[in-house]
Order: sequence, then structure tokens, then C-alpha cells
Amino acid sequence: MPALFEPFQRGREHRSDGTGLGLAVVRAITLTHHGELTATPRPDGGLTVRVELPTTQMEQVPQSPASENPTLRNI
Repeated sequence: MPALFEPFQRGREHRSDGTGLGLAVVRAITLTHHGELTATPRPDGGLTVRVELPTTQMEQVPQSPASENPTLRNI
């Protein structure tokens, strides 16, 4: 199953015309964000893929009044 997360790998049955990059991209994004990726086989032969990403509490950034944010209409 770990091979499914490598580029250009597809399931045995090849039911789609995909390139096999989807799960490799998901894995790269998940690891970049320090998350976890798991895959669990289903009884029907499918696969459940779970992505868990860490969250952090962000500080609220004060908004500037609209007059301080010029747009093309104000130029």
C-alpha cells in the first residue's frame, strides 16, 4: 500500500484514466504542513485515505478602514 503514495502509482484495477499523481501530491502537501496521512483498506476493495493537518490559533490582525485601502477606482 505505501507504493500508492509514490508518483505515477495506480491501483491494480486501473478503473480511471488518472496519472497516478493524486495521492503523491496529497502526501507532499500533508508532509509539508507537518500532517499525517493514513490509508485503510475497505471490505469492498476500496481505500479510505485520511489526512490530518495540525491547526494553530492565529492572532487577529486589525482591519484598516476602507479609506486606507486604495482601489483602482480611487486612483
